[in-house]
Amino acid sequence: MKNIVSLFQNADTSGQEFSNEESAAVTRRRTRTEAKAARRKQEKARDALLDKRGGLFHELHDDIPLPKEPQDYDETLRYRSDVSAYFENDLDLFPDFGGGLLRPPRPFYAIYRDEIDTKFQADAVARDIAGLVRSIANRNFARLVIAKRVIQLMAILIAYFVTERATSWINLEPAITEVSVLFVVLALFALVNAGLYWNFQFKAARTCARAGTGLQSILKNIESAYGNAVERLSADENRGEALKDEWPARAAWWSQLILWYPKRVEHIEKAFQIGMWRIRNFYAIIYVVGFFLLLIPAALGVYLALTYDGPIRYEFLTFTAVVTLISYWGWRPKLTFIRDEISTGNWDRFSSFKSHSRLAEVMEQDKHKIIDEQRRNKSSGS
Repeated sequence: MKNIVSLFQNADTSGQEFSNEESAAVTRRRTRTEAKAARRKQEKARDALLDKRGGLFHELHDDIPLPKEPQDYDETLRYRSDVSAYFENDLDLFPDFGGGLLRPPRPFYAIYRDEIDTKFQADAVARDIAGLVRSIANRNFARLVIAKRVIQLMAILIAYFVTERATSWINLEPAITEVSVLFVVLALFALVNAGLYWNFQFKAARTCARAGTGLQSILKNIESAYGNAVERLSADENRGEALKDEWPARAAWWSQLILWYPKRVEHIEKAFQIGMWRIRNFYAIIYVVGFFLLLIPAALGVYLALTYDGPIRYEFLTFTAVVTLISYWGWRPKLTFIRDEISTGNWDRFSSFKSHSRLAEVMEQDKHKIIDEQRRNKSSGS
């Protein structure tokens, strides 16, 4: 009889474990669904910060609406759900396990990004700015490379067709006329490339400067709210008898904020780092793609030079080589300009908060107060 009872108990326990696993899977799917919905909403809000005026290259708007951090106790209570989302939500240890083996898994940065989006919804604007820096940098660089290859192809075709007809337009020696045409086309080609590069760099510099200023302001506001929480953790104790009964709950909430504010900054930095890592990878891919696109106009130029009937066949071949080198090496933006223009040196970084030591100092001061109070009571009692 006992064996039968234990059998049913084991069956109930196994069923409970299975239901727990099912509920955990449902929770993970719900979390991913919520993250996708939040990301779609975030992408719509992000598009409002994008300035698409001004031609080929886009930039960041100069009037980014920045959030303000609450300082008063009652106003900070709106962060209760955000604080709980960070400290109480479990990390998905088995991402994309339920999607089937044929379904391609998400890249690791996407998994990490979804976790940040779910746990730190209060910092959506900061992540929008970092995401726009990435999308603008990638989109503008791809457009620059494609535009340079199109201009390279046009320069070779224009030089070929104009040199064939130039002798009938100008009464000079054919060789002199055709070489002069090549020099003019080469000069115009270099001028257009320089203009493209200048426009690209100008838009990139303004975008990086505005993004750096916006993120600096957001981090400064968080640092100010953090300093206020540290101060209020001790200051509220001396604000009168009316707060005495509320003091333990207030102190607990300020302590949670002291732990949470630096984590917000840390994950803003990590979201920014993901964006910069993706820019680095995208630039490497575009450089390879751009090199192969370079070969198409170059091969066409070599073919036209070898089939050219005029006296400057080798000069046209040299022209093709110079145009190809300029298209690839000339006025090529460096990846480091993003790092130089954003200038993160003025940011309030996670390492500058030192929350572990500041919270420990407050706890140490409170313990000293308790010890002093006990000693006074002991001395007065004796």
